[in-house]
Amino acid sequence: MKNSVFLEWGRGSIEVGAGGCMKCPEFSEILDTAEGKADSHTDSTVRTHLKTGCTKCVGSLDWALKTLSVMKAEKLYDAPEYVIRRSLEVFPTQKPSAIQWIEPRLVFDSAQMQPAGLRSASKGGDRQWIYTTDSHRVVLMVQGPEKSPTLSGQCIAIKDTDGGQTCEVEIGNKRGTIATQTSTHQGEFQFEGVPKKFFLRIRTLGQAILIPISY
Repeated sequence: MKNSVFLEWGRGSIEVGAGGCMKCPEFSEILDTAEGKADSHTDSTVRTHLKTGCTKCVGSLDWALKTLSVMKAEKLYDAPEYVIRRSLEVFPTQKPSAIQWIEPRLVFDSAQMQPAGLRSASKGGDRQWIYTTDSHRVVLMVQGPEKSPTLSGQCIAIKDTDGGQTCEVEIGNKRGTIATQTSTHQGEFQFEGVPKKFFLRIRTLGQAILIPISY
């Protein structure tokens, strides 16, 4: 294929090219393909789409491959103490509860790592993060127009024995809850028109995760 390149990962090389663009696959499908976890239909659909050279999706693939490389290096970053303290102030415990909020570790922040090929992916500027706890991994991506970006995410159990992937997701700020939703069975969720600063709360089976977001 003319003007195409092959990126090595997952089940083999992934071909990306230059040309027209069909309907874009979900970001989670691109991530699963990069990891080699996608089913045969999804894998084929994503690869076929990438061959069109879609700037947005090639950028997402590029980020996914770099992110997975960073995760393999197991270089973790603790959230600053003041960030955790501020997060708990914004979402105070109103009633006694058995839920224990987990302090996630920051594994990847695209603003810090500055991976090549993403800064021009959209006019608003995309931003990606990966957080981990002892049992879950949270992948987040903000993309789209600067005035009305979309937050896409996925909460993934690191071990299959950790239970189902479905979780309750909430975004909020000092004034309270902005929006809530139940994720898909694969732990995927999406919020449109998110503000520049907010807090993300994810409740999974036996664990509650609190993440402050600012971009």
